[in-house]
Amino acid sequence: RINSNGGRSISPRSGKPRTRRTRRRGIRRCRKCHNNYKPPRSHHDSVTGRCIVKFDHFCPWAGNAIGAMNHKFFFLFVLYTFITSITSLFLIVLRFFRCSFRVKDLSDEMSVGSLA
Repeated sequence: RINSNGGRSISPRSGKPRTRRTRRRGIRRCRKCHNNYKPPRSHHDSVTGRCIVKFDHFCPWAGNAIGAMNHKFFFLFVLYTFITSITSLFLIVLRFFRCSFRVKDLSDEMSVGSLA
């Protein structure tokens, strides 16, 4: 049966021609998870081999996929790591300045003691 628009059927709601990519409503299945149920707004993670809701990325430092269920923990991990790095940098700079002044004081005392 050939339609007037070149063989494609027209969608009754939108009036646009239907294509093969039109989604059918129903239960979504993941082809990579052996046809298991795929929740809404989820994507398949190839590293862990499962579907993650609101999948963001795989984090090698956390060793897990970052999604809806652990996004808060990932954010706290990044925040605590940043605070620890800033604290460590501050302590290193403080130690550097304290040691450099101490070396100058010792060299001044030795030069004054050798003159006397």
